[in-house]
Amino acid sequence: MDMDNYTIDSKLYVTPNKVQLIIKMILNIAIVLQSVYTIYVTVSRGFNIIVVTSLGLAVVIVFGINSSFKAKYEFAILDIEVDSEKAIFCYHNISVGFYRGDYRYEIKRDSVANIEYSKQLNALRLAGEFVRYAKNNCESVNELVVYSSDETNKIINSIETRFEFKVNVLE
Repeated sequence: MDMDNYTIDSKLYVTPNKVQLIIKMILNIAIVLQSVYTIYVTVSRGFNIIVVTSLGLAVVIVFGINSSFKAKYEFAILDIEVDSEKAIFCYHNISVGFYRGDYRYEIKRDSVANIEYSKQLNALRLAGEFVRYAKNNCESVNELVVYSSDETNKIINSIETRFEFKVNVLE
């Protein structure tokens, strides 16, 4: 099957999943309980370096885990394959929480509702019903924003030609 292939430097906005948010909440509750315990022990028995050190260590560990569970932009290599039936956008080495691997978006031509290109942001926004694959998980997503500085016009032309869909260009 004839398809257009592109490899570009891009970035992807990633958010933590529900399990990671629950872990973050449990860890924050544990820090509050540890703090209350430390205050109680200090007031009732006097200062204890071991109790205070354990609180400090717990705060450092939880802070490190919480910082990896936040929404952020991940810079990655993006492989794009476009044919007349679908487009596949594969971001390599995405890191979110404990997961490090590829995010693959499969976009069927019939599921695209709107495609916009922002010259100011140098970003292509695809809206509709798409599928994202990460590891063994499959998830439905409503939009994909592709940030690109290389070959943007070629990608837009390829999508317009293959999908027979007009890309709205925004200033």
